[in-house]
Amino acid sequence: MKIILVFFFVCGIAFSQNKAVQIHKVRYEYKIKDIVHIVSFVPQVRMDNKLVQNKINRDIKKHFTATSLGDKAIYTKNILKENNVKTVEEYKKHKDQELQSALHEDPSYYEDREEESYIIEFLSNNILNISVSVSFDPYHGRGGLSFASFCYDLKTGKLLKFKDIFSIDENGLVNMMVSKGYYWEPRDVGEPNYYDKIEFTDDYIVQGLKDFLQKEDGSCIEFYFNKINGKIHLLFTYTCAAPGLLEYGISMEYLKKYVRFKYF
Repeated sequence: MKIILVFFFVCGIAFSQNKAVQIHKVRYEYKIKDIVHIVSFVPQVRMDNKLVQNKINRDIKKHFTATSLGDKAIYTKNILKENNVKTVEEYKKHKDQELQSALHEDPSYYEDREEESYIIEFLSNNILNISVSVSFDPYHGRGGLSFASFCYDLKTGKLLKFKDIFSIDENGLVNMMVSKGYYWEPRDVGEPNYYDKIEFTDDYIVQGLKDFLQKEDGSCIEFYFNKINGKIHLLFTYTCAAPGLLEYGISMEYLKKYVRFKYF
């Protein structure tokens, strides 16, 4: 049986003032007959500086399924081993039997679904910010979302960490978010989001921000930038609040003195 996992794309530009950088949607396909067929639509940069362009594009590909799975022979070998079969033909027969058995037990059965999307969150003369989201819809399971954000220096191609951009410490960040930040709660489909003052009643949110600055890699916090009502905002997504995501934000006007370089 051929497993088809199709990853759709959603591309929007939240804020762009850089006409020298173009972002193009490129279709990539990862296909092994009777094993897997994955399509990803990946944003790719076009700019005059080809060294920087290629550096950014190589890194972006690491974060999309069809461009990150690697060698097909190794992938096939691992799939066969996981399913305790020796050949692709045996694997196909095994998966067909599994599907027929599942449909016999429940005619509404469907294979687990995933939907991959990206947004160009922010684009200026100096910085490109892309977010990648994946929604999960498992059969008879609890759905969920994943979110990751990537900021690139358009002068060097470097993937920027929070501390590359800001000099604020953990206590300063928490205090600033409590005094000047807001809570962004997604509403039902078709309704607008709304903003409200942050109430840090949950210790895990405060600790989450502190952990983020102490060990940015592997924390539950992702940061990104948007332009809202004419002003640039720093936003945080708390990704460990499955199945949804918690959003917090603050206007960059309160963080100007902490910005290390002129990215904005």
